[in-house]
Amino acid sequence: MIASHNLIALDRVSAEPWKNGGGVTRTLAAHDSSPSQWRVSLAEITQDGPYSRFDGVVRHSLIVAGHGIVLRHGSDTVVLAPGVPTQYDGEPGWEASLIDGACQALNVMVDRTRWLARVETLALETPAEFVPRIGSVLVVFSGDGRCEIRRAGERCVMPPRTFVTIDADALPLTCTVTSSALEDAMPCAVVAIEPLA
Repeated sequence: MIASHNLIALDRVSAEPWKNGGGVTRTLAAHDSSPSQWRVSLAEITQDGPYSRFDGVVRHSLIVAGHGIVLRHGSDTVVLAPGVPTQYDGEPGWEASLIDGACQALNVMVDRTRWLARVETLALETPAEFVPRIGSVLVVFSGDGRCEIRRAGERCVMPPRTFVTIDADALPLTCTVTSSALEDAMPCAVVAIEPLA
């Protein structure tokens, strides 16, 4: 079901401080195992510092506010640019450097042996169709826009700054951003987490 009562406002999710004091995280959705096999969260990064290491984990980040982050580990560099979903390895001890101040990132972490994640941003008034595998989970994040979801006769209109978690059942699902705020507004995005087997 994608009824409107399943919508959650971002400001209703409690912030959890990072151990290093460099920011806070709001968990939007997570697998119910311990340790969790996947997690989707919204992080506020306020200062330079180390990223936590996660062995066996693939990370995805989408900068939704601010100018981005540069991650460095030895000779390896990953640039997290605004509005660009980026995949990288969770095992290295990345050092993060903010680009011109604090930022917010939609972060996804998955166990590389069990799950595959995709993060896709949505363009204004351009329907995007998703056909997830059975056992998948979709997390739709409205950002600063208004997003409409349709699936098998169901319709859900998402106000700005909300998200919804949908247990997929192989039925096609269409997401459309029907209105947006300023040009530099927080983007609407869909996170698809699919089982490998």
